[in-house]
Amino acid sequence: MKKNNKIIIPILTILFIIIVAININIEGKDQGQTISGVPTIIDFGSDCYTCTLQKEYLDKLKEKYADEINIIKIDIYDNPKEAEAYGVKVVPTLIFTDEKENQIYRHEGLLTTEELEQRLFDLDLLQTVCQFKELGC
Repeated sequence: MKKNNKIIIPILTILFIIIVAININIEGKDQGQTISGVPTIIDFGSDCYTCTLQKEYLDKLKEKYADEINIIKIDIYDNPKEAEAYGVKVVPTLIFTDEKENQIYRHEGLLTTEELEQRLFDLDLLQTVCQFKELGC
């Protein structure tokens, strides 16, 4: 049974992300589309102050790395089933997936643009983060 869970859980995660991507407003290169083969951050939030700040930080990150990441924003009140399926208990909750849509990290609470960028780098999801900011890159 454990072997089946190792196969079923990733498949269900991938199917769920595809369904969510089709049914919600996606912040991608073109409205309603994501870039295949790149990491994704799924932002579960609402209209609370902290969630509004998180959206602003994610927008700045997306501006900088437009072709390197997908950002999917899900309002928990408009999409309660998706929030429940991902086990969201607090907002904002950020779920990081790799380019194969495997969930690899989850964060509850606010992350600034710099913290998001560093987290992507630490998780090896973003290869272009400059480690030497003093050099101007």
